[in-house]
Amino acid sequence: MKVLWITGWYPNRTEPFAGDFVQRHAQAISSFCDVGVLHIVRTTDKEITSTVLREEFISGALEEKIVYYAVKKNYFSAVEKLASYRIFIRLVKEGIQKYIQEEGKPDVIHFYIGMRLGKVAEWVKNELNIPYVVTEQWTGFLEEAKPKFIQLPKHFQSGWKKMIRDANAVTAVSHYLGNAIKRIAGSDKPVVVIPNVVNTDLFFYEEQKEKDICRFVHICGDDYQKNSADIIKAFEELQKKNVGFELAVFGPSSNNLENLAKELNIPVHFKQEVSQMELSEYMRHSDALILYSRYETFGCVLIEANACGLPVIATDIPVIKETIEEGRNGILVEKERPEMLAQKIIEFINNRRTFNKKDISGTTSARYNYKKVGEQFFLLYQQLVNESKR
Repeated sequence: MKVLWITGWYPNRTEPFAGDFVQRHAQAISSFCDVGVLHIVRTTDKEITSTVLREEFISGALEEKIVYYAVKKNYFSAVEKLASYRIFIRLVKEGIQKYIQEEGKPDVIHFYIGMRLGKVAEWVKNELNIPYVVTEQWTGFLEEAKPKFIQLPKHFQSGWKKMIRDANAVTAVSHYLGNAIKRIAGSDKPVVVIPNVVNTDLFFYEEQKEKDICRFVHICGDDYQKNSADIIKAFEELQKKNVGFELAVFGPSSNNLENLAKELNIPVHFKQEVSQMELSEYMRHSDALILYSRYETFGCVLIEANACGLPVIATDIPVIKETIEEGRNGILVEKERPEMLAQKIIEFINNRRTFNKKDISGTTSARYNYKKVGEQFFLLYQQLVNESKR
């Protein structure tokens, strides 16, 4: 079976970590069938290209094609955006046609993050007669999100809604997100829930000597969603009570967070974005992950931490409860209550031995490993191919 992916997010030269969870899904599926990935990126870096540059990477049954394109700056931003969109759509169509010429017609086309691809999906269905799948992960589909779907241009909104309604299948990483997609698209079509995947070759349990001071890790961006400032404020309460701790924050540089930590005199180890290999190593030598988001569509770091045996201290919101069970693999805290978060962190420090880290790792690895998740996509593809032959 051959599947062609058209991705809205994917690691590339301009954003090396963007959409790495999309890439991991592609890697998981490539154990079961041939997967071609086409990702189109607009670049403003003239060192990459001033016209169009195509790159290709092959790893086993996974073939990734990254296409960079440049658009001349225009005084009128609307004109520039329209020009960029037209080039984007042209390059996507050319990429699909080139794939068909070289590899033959794919059995399925999979649009992964497809808000700009409504017209392409219509073309794939009506002219190429290829079944297609749509997968979404953007938080903007959630009512509580900032920014959100309803702020997008109307033609993107209508094109995306039609793409969802006409799709042969739609998948999401959580029930919470799936329900939001159905509500926005006005669709009764069931959304297949296939979770994110964890690389168990990197994220695994390794028994460590217990430390005197608990080490906590937080992965974030300095944005409204992740609410990292409340984590810093919670640790201020620990400091006031002379509770020892270590806190490392991984993510893009944030002057706001670093200044807040200095202002409150909280010892925080701020670290840049790192590879999964480096992150997994740090996690294995930590005691718990903290994720205090206002909203999520899934939360990849939850299962990565759990795969290392780390319990998670996380926000008590519906989507996180799909992954975290109170007292078994984590602790849930009412959102936007830093004083409550501080209390729960102290409770964890006092009761950390009650968590069975080896069991947490084993259960998580069994549920979210590459083979388990990849097979779920493969079975869905098989179903669509069989239906298209009837």
